Amino acid sequence: MRGTDSAEDSTYRSSPAIPPIERVCHPRRHCGSTIDLLGLIGQDGRVNKRQQPAMGYADAKAGFSAMVRRATQEHSPVVIERQRGGQEGVVVVDRDDLAEALREHRFETEVFIEGGGYSIGLEEFGLHGTGSTFEEALADLLDALRAYADDYFAQLEFYRRTPNRAKHYLPLLRFRATPADKQLDLLLETEPGQVAAAS
Repeated sequence: MRGTDSAEDSTYRSSPAIPPIERVCHPRRHCGSTIDLLGLIGQDGRVNKRQQPAMGYADAKAGFSAMVRRATQEHSPVVIERQRGGQEGVVVVDRDDLAEALREHRFETEVFIEGGGYSIGLEEFGLHGTGSTFEEALADLLDALRAYADDYFAQLEFYRRTPNRAKHYLPLLRFRATPADKQLDLLLETEPGQVAAAS
């Protein structure tokens, strides 16, 4: 089940690039209420704070409920930054909007059947899950991906400086933005042509 140790593994494939989309429409929401998330969050994972005036920390604390309502109900991301030069900041974004904006970053799994057991791999991430059934192997892989995501964001600056790992930021951000009970679905997006079997 566990990930490979080498961060320099040259077998990693590049994550699919985000297409140039101007607006993001959630399938259950009218486009008029959506936001340009792709303009707010660049492909390097950093925030483009020029999209809207930033809110100070004190104002955000005082108006916390209104800030959350603006992000979740009005679907308008809120940029909050320290007033000391604006060098530190955070963004409050609706979780579903963020996951939708990152939908092109799919997790491509490969399935192998060997010796009566299953092995499912996320080769781009160097992660594998094993089990006597497909469901067991998939659950094992999900545990491995969750552990990797925890470690990745705990040591984000290290991974950003590692060439073969820096590109994992947006797929893992999508994974983190997905509710826990729906994360397994992200591992089932593989098209039939991407599934491999071995005897």
